[in-house]
Amino acid sequence: MTARAARLLIPAVVLVTVAVLAPSLIGQRHPRPSPAAEAVRNLRVLKLLEERYFAEHGRYAPDPDGTARFDMGAAGIQAALPDFRPGPPERLLFVYSITSFDKGAKFAAEARGRTGTAAAGKRFSINQDSRDPEQVAAAGKSRSE
Repeated sequence: MTARAARLLIPAVVLVTVAVLAPSLIGQRHPRPSPAAEAVRNLRVLKLLEERYFAEHGRYAPDPDGTARFDMGAAGIQAALPDFRPGPPERLLFVYSITSFDKGAKFAAEARGRTGTAAAGKRFSINQDSRDPEQVAAAGKSRSE
């Protein structure tokens, strides 16, 4: 190996090493998913749990018609749907609610972004007829997520 080749090889090895190690050194090996990913995942889970509840009870939760929430220190949804475990409340970016109406024939689940988080102002919803959660636009219109 010539001296000139060695001078080119050493910087190349250093650059490759830095490129491989940099993400783990600055803590970005596993970036946090987008706020929308949390809402979509948890609303899909709520829909599955509601479908199971309907199959077992002939109506959607909560019973009687009303609204249940999952928020900091309040786990109303879990009283109706105990298998709903969205994660530690202090780490969630959204507040979740479910509402049943028409004597349990219909339900709507909603995720609203918590104030002071990356999800603030965002709102997603799903119901018994939805295939996937939809982001609710500011003007009240929906667009598919």
